[in-house]
Amino acid sequence: MPAAKGYSLLGLFSRKRRDRGGLTGVEIAPGGLALVHVDRGGDGVRPRLKSCEFVAGNHPGAALQGLVRSHGLAHTRCVLALHPSQYTIALIERPAVDDDELPAALRWRIKDLIDYPPEEAIIDTLPAATGSVEHDANQITVVIIRRDLAEELRRTLVDAGLQPAAFDVRELCQRNISELLPESERGLIVLQLSQDRIHVYGFHAGELLLGRRIAMRGDELASELATRRDGHPEENSALERTTVEIQRTLDFYLNRARRGQPACLLVVPFVSELPGLCTHLTQMVDLPCRPLDLNLLLETQGALPDTLQAATINALGAALRRPAEVPS
Repeated sequence: MPAAKGYSLLGLFSRKRRDRGGLTGVEIAPGGLALVHVDRGGDGVRPRLKSCEFVAGNHPGAALQGLVRSHGLAHTRCVLALHPSQYTIALIERPAVDDDELPAALRWRIKDLIDYPPEEAIIDTLPAATGSVEHDANQITVVIIRRDLAEELRRTLVDAGLQPAAFDVRELCQRNISELLPESERGLIVLQLSQDRIHVYGFHAGELLLGRRIAMRGDELASELATRRDGHPEENSALERTTVEIQRTLDFYLNRARRGQPACLLVVPFVSELPGLCTHLTQMVDLPCRPLDLNLLLETQGALPDTLQAATINALGAALRRPAEVPS
């Protein structure tokens, strides 16, 4: 996550490292562990994907140690992609205090957002997008993680032989990937499905404009699409709810964030097929929609199947963290 004066998660990490080149991204999710290693190369060169693997299960420490060993990644710098269950993110009113008083003021402001004492929290902020409406000028996006959980995750990385550099939230992991796309400068809406919820993001020229979590299971939408016949979706169906939420996101993007029409709507790979989704969304949202294929963005040793892309894409986003945002 971006450094923030006085309360950055980066303060947890050791700066001592032996750089082996490239960056390792890891996601420790409830259902398994993803590991990706990327060498970004120079300007105009596609990032080179050197390692990409997902291991299902509930023993991340042992699994990560095995992956680091088998891929020869000991002592590489690592960015951890936080799973949404591991952090809270919220847009709140910025306390009317000086910068040096902000950390203490934020602790009072977040107490209703978490179910543990504020003094046990680590708080960071996301960079504010420029050009939003004036009402948003005094708002701030906070990211909160429980201190003991952050230390547990950091220790898991260290015990596996990695050199932790930072944590990243899913919103910025997807931003990092979006920056590889030629449409990035014109703007993108990104739809990402997961088993327990749906995420919609808005990006423009490398800025995160919004990130929304929708309380709907991704496999519910996939199942409906697999059995759906031609025609309009039923009222309150998963497809209709998804369409409405994307339209709301687009309206915010255009009106509140004051950006022009985005170039396209991208659908991130999911563990199941999503037949007809892009065709439907193109018609209903009036925005060109296409699936995201990482094979077109990366130099790989072989084609990445959609299932592997879906399982490792957040770890990939962490490994693609901007070099300027990775502590040296």
